[in-house]
Amino acid sequence: MAADLHCHTKLSDGSVGIEDLIVIAQKSGIDTIAITDHDCLAGTVRGKVIGKRYGVNVIPGVEISAIDNEAGKKVHILCYLADAPDRLEGLCKRTSIARKRAGQIMMLKVAGRFPITSDFIISHASGSTNLYKQHIMHALMDAGYTNEIFGDLFHALFSRESETNVLAPTKYPSIEEVLEEVHGAGGIAVLAHPAFYDNFDEIEKYIDLGLDGIEVWHPSATEDDVHRLTEICKAHDLLMTGGSDFHGIYGAKTVTLGTCTTPQEWVDKLLGYKAKKKRAQRRAEKEAAARAAEEKRAARREAKARARKEAIARLAADKGISEEEAERILKERARARKAAAQKAATDATATDNSEEQKYGNIPAEEIRDKREKAVRKGYEDMLATDPDSKAAKKKKKEEAETAKAKEDVKSRKMDDYDDEKSSDDEDDDEYEYVDEYPRFRPGRIILGIISLLAFGFCIYKGFVTGLSTSGADVTSAPGMNYVIVALCMLVTALLYFIMNNRDTLFAFLIPMIVYIGSAVFAFLKHGDEFELLILAGVSGVLAVISLILAIASRGGDDYDDEDDYDDPFEEEHDN
Repeated sequence: MAADLHCHTKLSDGSVGIEDLIVIAQKSGIDTIAITDHDCLAGTVRGKVIGKRYGVNVIPGVEISAIDNEAGKKVHILCYLADAPDRLEGLCKRTSIARKRAGQIMMLKVAGRFPITSDFIISHASGSTNLYKQHIMHALMDAGYTNEIFGDLFHALFSRESETNVLAPTKYPSIEEVLEEVHGAGGIAVLAHPAFYDNFDEIEKYIDLGLDGIEVWHPSATEDDVHRLTEICKAHDLLMTGGSDFHGIYGAKTVTLGTCTTPQEWVDKLLGYKAKKKRAQRRAEKEAAARAAEEKRAARREAKARARKEAIARLAADKGISEEEAERILKERARARKAAAQKAATDATATDNSEEQKYGNIPAEEIRDKREKAVRKGYEDMLATDPDSKAAKKKKKEEAETAKAKEDVKSRKMDDYDDEKSSDDEDDDEYEYVDEYPRFRPGRIILGIISLLAFGFCIYKGFVTGLSTSGADVTSAPGMNYVIVALCMLVTALLYFIMNNRDTLFAFLIPMIVYIGSAVFAFLKHGDEFELLILAGVSGVLAVISLILAIASRGGDDYDDEDDYDDPFEEEHDN
């Protein structure tokens, strides 16, 4: 089975029409062809319809002209099986307009050199979407100025090395743009005849741009070229195609349809390439999603592990114990909460059962189950005595066994899942941290002791000063000032000792206010007593410390222990 995947018709620079091309293929024993006119998609639909009539499979395609600006070389890309060929219309139309302008310029120059009219030249391009060099040469051949299209006159008029050429520049899109547009239309991009334009050195670059295959078998390719291109395709897992590049009499060489063909193996790979590519893309997307999910889970596990560590360290610091002891305490609390939750669930079930018993006419669930089983057994015994129902009973028994087997499998799965879930919950509950102890408890005790020491000092100074100033005004005596400061210190000490088990802001604010009052009073009444001035400073410092502790104690309120440590795998189970 032969396949020629590179053919041209009158729609571009071929000499035969679409139906003629298909008839030639049928007569030549070629069952698959691809119509790949230059920058023209007009014949794809018609070609498939006519091909079905003659039993020839026509693969829709187009040969798109491009330029490699970096290498300064022409590049032709064969596009096959585009899902949305209309997306290529804009690209092809731009090239067609540029080629038409260049063709008109060349036609006018030739008509100025030879005694032929523009209409005569245009008549030879009838049926084509554009005016090509071959049409101009065909007109000159019919006018008797040459007996071949690709002869000396062709090179004189259209060779860049010729000083008498009539060439006009044509702007082509870049190779990058063409490959992007082909893939955007859902097509397969194959590099056409790389030997013809000497594109060997640039193939690696085109592969990086997304090239899907290479036209390995072509009249311009030598055996060495075929071997070289085959090795490149194998190394990069590219498609391999072949075609005669059939143009009829408009070909540079005498080439018949089917001169170069594509093996059936590669035709099948071409037809299944897009499905394979889509599967690979979906597989890559799934792998990427799996990697992202695993990274997310790993990050979550790391965050939870870090949170556990912080919880243990926090408890150890608050209680003044080792981290091992703190971890043990957290585990015990987790087990206690779990046991409480199970008990609550059991109590709720018992409550539901008791609710059923509120209605005297409704027996308990256990009694209802026993009665139902007894009725069912009696019914089965009755059926057992009926010989006509043995087949039905056997069928029913088989169905019951099947349902029971399914239920057992489901039950085992659910048990495994529950065991796994409960194990995970228990592991994480061991590290759940609930702040049952107030913050900065050791600091409160220390402040209370300092206040007691200050109280003792003030009482002593008040007694000594009072003896030395006996008989003076009591309200203004320095000894009484010491007593007042002593009372303030005693009050703060008692407050810290009494409220050391309460996690409230007032446990710090009230002592702070008393400290401030003591500091202000001592400062105003110190007079010549230097010790009162020192006590004013000490009271101020203690007030500042109390304020700092009050602020710090509120800093952790946003810390939600329950959310972080109660069930580290809750989100995973939900997902």
